[in-house]
Amino acid sequence: SVSPPVTVPSVEKKEVHPVTTTREQAFRALFTLWQIDYDAQDKRSICEQARAKGLECMERKGSLDTLVQMNRPAVLRLVGAEGKEQYPLLVALSGESASFATVHGTQEVNVREIARGWSGQYILLWRPPPGYPVHMKVGSRGPSVSWLDSQLALVQGRKGRAGLPVYDQDMVRQVKEFQVTNGLVPDGIVGPDTMIRLSGAAGQDGPVLRPKAGGG
Repeated sequence: SVSPPVTVPSVEKKEVHPVTTTREQAFRALFTLWQIDYDAQDKRSICEQARAKGLECMERKGSLDTLVQMNRPAVLRLVGAEGKEQYPLLVALSGESASFATVHGTQEVNVREIARGWSGQYILLWRPPPGYPVHMKVGSRGPSVSWLDSQLALVQGRKGRAGLPVYDQDMVRQVKEFQVTNGLVPDGIVGPDTMIRLSGAAGQDGPVLRPKAGGG
C-alpha cells in the first residue's frame, strides 16, 4: 500500500524526537518540494531517480553546520533506541528551531534534538548548472560560467556581468573568497560542494532551509 503523503501546513510545537516519517514518505515529500515525482516501486536509487529528472543528489555524512551551509531540505537517517531506522525530512531552520515535515504537518523542535540518534548521514537534492558536469578553468566561457557569475552576483548583492562572462582571475578570487567563508578549501575549483553552497546561499533554484536575507 502507498504511504500517506507528507504535508507541510502550520507549525506544531512538540517536545518529541522529530521522527514520524518512513523512508518512502520522506523521499516522496522531498521530491515534491522539488516538484518532481518519486516512485517507491522504481528499482533505481534515490539519486538515480533524481538525476533522471534533471536534478543532482548528494548522499554524505556531515553535521548540522554542513546542512546550514548547504541550505537545502535534507532527509536525515537516524537509528532509534531499538535499532529502527527513521528518516525525518528537514525543511526549515530558524535560529535554534528546526522544522521537519511529517504526516501530521510540520513539526518544530530545538536543533539540539537533531543530534539524538543522528550519525550525520543525509541525502539532499540540488539543481546543477547548465552543462553539468563541467570543469571550469581560467578562460572558460559558456552557460555554466554565466550561471556561476549570476550566483556570485546574488550572494554579493551586485549585478551580473553583461554579455558572456569569462572565468577569469577575478572570478576565481570571488570563488575562493566564497569558499573560505563557507568552510571549503579555497582552491577556486567549482565542484559540487561549492555549487550547492553557492546556489543555496543565493536562495535560488529550489527550496531552501533559510530564505536569503532581504527576501528573494
